Amino acid sequence: MKKTAGILALATLAGTLAYNSIYEESLEDKLSNNQSPSKIEQTLDQDAIQETPTQSNLQTQPFVENPVWQSTNYNLWAMPTIDPATIEKVLARHKSPSRGLGQDLYDVCSESGVDPAFILAMYSHESNFGNAGVATKTKAWGNVRPGSHWEGKTQKGAIGEFRSYETHLDGMKDMVNTLLLHYTQKDTPTQVVNKYAPSSENDVAEYVKQIKDSMNHFRDLQSKKVNYAFTSQGVVELSKQEHTDWANGNLYIIEPADTPQTIAQKNNTTWKAIESYNKQLEHPVDDRKLVPRRTLYIPKIVESDISQSN
Repeated sequence: MKKTAGILALATLAGTLAYNSIYEESLEDKLSNNQSPSKIEQTLDQDAIQETPTQSNLQTQPFVENPVWQSTNYNLWAMPTIDPATIEKVLARHKSPSRGLGQDLYDVCSESGVDPAFILAMYSHESNFGNAGVATKTKAWGNVRPGSHWEGKTQKGAIGEFRSYETHLDGMKDMVNTLLLHYTQKDTPTQVVNKYAPSSENDVAEYVKQIKDSMNHFRDLQSKKVNYAFTSQGVVELSKQEHTDWANGNLYIIEPADTPQTIAQKNNTTWKAIESYNKQLEHPVDDRKLVPRRTLYIPKIVESDISQSN
């Protein structure tokens, strides 16, 4: 029995050392590459590291056999707490332009030692999964500033210039690379946000809260504990039937900037049809007072009907 216990202890220690070794070697390899720093360097810490990884270093090779680690904390540097299917489900439900990148995000994060739930939560806060702000033009996941050494494209936003990318995959990889280069000593949401989105530009406490709330909901979605929807104002919990309708595109959650025209356009229908349909369902709506977070039922209407109604 003592011999068996000793063998098991050695195996456990070997596994732990192997995990740490893989992470350390992966980071060291990235930092030893001699590519120009203009590809990755973060504005907030430009003089921290002068050598940067190439995109080819971020190969899709997860280093853990068991893909999901059950966790109740919110650390950036951690094993994955959500799987590729859950990531893809979130992106698809929110009609993110990054749909189809669930496996890519999981693989890049796993290879880098980052919990994809943390990255997905930041993506939600920064641009409502790519659906809001300057990210609709830049294809960015993290709204990273260009910095003095950035040689790629830029796009002017409401509060300055931001890096711009050819694809959403490039935007996601650059965000993870930025964290690899400049945030290895930051782990909790508070530590990360205080540097990434300081109080001079953002409400740090609210950002941190949204990261934690989002990570909780991603994990709950994976375990099928709750029904919820993400909006630009945060998480909205729904009844089981409402959630089914929302997932099928039959239910819309009103956003702060919505008008009857934008709601109709987003849902490929007409406002007249929406009003009529909700009245039939005894769910009336007043177009003079659209209340954010309230729901609307969306009728299915063919394109020819839209042109006739407009």
